[in-house]
Amino acid sequence: MNLYIYSDESGVFDKKTNDFFVFAGILFTSRDDRNKLKSKYLTLEKSIKYDKEISPKEELKASNLANKTKKRLYSYLKDVIKFSVIIDLRKLYDYKGKDNKQRYLDYAFKIGLKRTLKKLEKNNILKLNEIERIFIECDEHTIATSGIYDLRDTIYNEFKYGVVNFNHNAQYGAIIPDLVDVEVKYLDSKNNALIRCADIVSNFVYTSYRDFNIARIEKLNNEVYIELLP
Repeated sequence: MNLYIYSDESGVFDKKTNDFFVFAGILFTSRDDRNKLKSKYLTLEKSIKYDKEISPKEELKASNLANKTKKRLYSYLKDVIKFSVIIDLRKLYDYKGKDNKQRYLDYAFKIGLKRTLKKLEKNNILKLNEIERIFIECDEHTIATSGIYDLRDTIYNEFKYGVVNFNHNAQYGAIIPDLVDVEVKYLDSKNNALIRCADIVSNFVYTSYRDFNIARIEKLNNEVYIELLP
């Protein structure tokens, strides 16, 4: 079995200006399910552009859409597996430098995905020992890391072999010992409908926490696999 994951982020990773930073993604265990959702979502976007008299070439980014339109797009993803990592910047160490920030963001994404997969197995949605390959497509951004591994390698090595945390004298076993490969691509969301889906989810989560909207947060907890960090 292969996993297909699409991810985007909301907020600015700067505790001086933001309280929260959010990763969010959608996940498919079937290529056919992925392709069907993509086709239907493109049709929905086309309909919205026609109704709102938006240029066919313009990207429907959540940050530029009215709440009603965002809710319409988000509700269309009700049957899709959704996950999110919410970083409370107020509680986070003050990371300085692009490299160190990127290393933490890679860690956060990896941990959020790992915990989501374990929950999916617990809920009998998938079996970790049946996963062979993981394909991840993220909205492109500046990639920098002062760590040994990039995102692809850190996910592959921890999921397949486990990890030893020397700082906390702890060892965590592999969760997908038969994993063959992990592929990570950074792409322009303008040309990728499923990254735009992730954009809608990340914005919905981010604005809910930013505005401390209790009703929406409670709703999200029933719809999205959410991990809080640190």
